[in-house]
Amino acid sequence: MANHQPDPNSEHEVIALRNKLYRLEILLRIARRAYADMVAAARAALTAHADGEPDPWSYLRDELPPPPPSHPLADKPARGERQ
Repeated sequence: MANHQPDPNSEHEVIALRNKLYRLEILLRIARRAYADMVAAARAALTAHADGEPDPWSYLRDELPPPPPSHPLADKPARGERQ
């Protein structure tokens, strides 16, 4: 059998893949946290609606980022804000 020499680039590839996995793990954690926060806000909004609060959507609006400039809601103030 031939003596197989390890590829000198393999170690660098493994390190690069490990770093990529680490970055993906961080992104996954961020996405999971954002999802959990949005689910909590949705539940709070539904509960507020059931309780008869005057603005149950405020829980969701607080979790959402501002809309991009091209969005139809971009030029409208959020409920309760003044222009």
